[in-house]
Amino acid sequence: MSAPSITHHRLRTCGTISAPIGRDYEPMADADIPSKDRAWLDEQISYYRALAPGYDRASSPPPPAARNEQSAMLRDVLDRFAPSGHTLEIACGTGQWTTELIRQPAKTITALDSAPEMIDIAKVKIGSDPRVRFIVADVFSWSPPQRYDVVEFANFLSHVPPGSFETFWYTLAHALVPNGRVFFVDERTDVLRRSRWSGPGLPLEDRELPDGRIFRAVKVYWDPVELEARLRSLGWDISVTATGDAFYWGEGSRSRQLSGPTGLSQTSEPGAPAQIIPSDAPPPASSIPTTETLSSSFDSKTLPPGSV
Repeated sequence: MSAPSITHHRLRTCGTISAPIGRDYEPMADADIPSKDRAWLDEQISYYRALAPGYDRASSPPPPAARNEQSAMLRDVLDRFAPSGHTLEIACGTGQWTTELIRQPAKTITALDSAPEMIDIAKVKIGSDPRVRFIVADVFSWSPPQRYDVVEFANFLSHVPPGSFETFWYTLAHALVPNGRVFFVDERTDVLRRSRWSGPGLPLEDRELPDGRIFRAVKVYWDPVELEARLRSLGWDISVTATGDAFYWGEGSRSRQLSGPTGLSQTSEPGAPAQIIPSDAPPPASSIPTTETLSSSFDSKTLPPGSV
């Protein structure tokens, strides 16, 4: 069996971080998101690039045991949803949910993440499954190369800034075939009791690395009822269900054609096919950013499985 392929798009510069050396990139247009959101998204990307080597250790289930049971419930729900056809996974990270997707009847799996370090780990987990193609790109500045039957993302919606929420879902609408389906899971509550920094409409959390560096990440803890209503107002028929106190999942499809956020290009066709780079291409020369130390009351408990 051939190894999964990997595609690389241009990564924007994030502070002192630059695009990895020794890779080919193709330019992409910026998404229609507010500049203040873009700044926090860039710092968020920098954080996950730096966290990648220890991400799986940091995301093991914490007590109480009920949260482990709720996490297992999410995987059961995914099995019932049964992603099929051509499937897109957004923010695949180190492949914790990609490994779940390859158990499903999906014809192909396109796994997207903005951190090449995360994808390098995911490739090892997936091994030689020829259905899987990895793409290094920021979903907020990425044009889908095709339309998909299913879009799945785990623990990512909470990282979408409120000001970019509509744009994100418009991007998903253009990534799906007619009657295409969406499946997502996320955290309902803050199990780590992180220090929070809130600006107008932009909730942030401190994220501390083992070496003491601290980043800020967008983190929105949606109420399932409110989230379902917001999606309905944007033209989606998605049911959002809580597992209990820790997580929720959503599944559904578009209920009507979206008009798109003001100023967002409304092209009817997906972007051109992406350049494929062999999976045995040399790994990137890591360029891990630094950031000024911020005061934090970070709690040292580990994260729920796959939490980001």
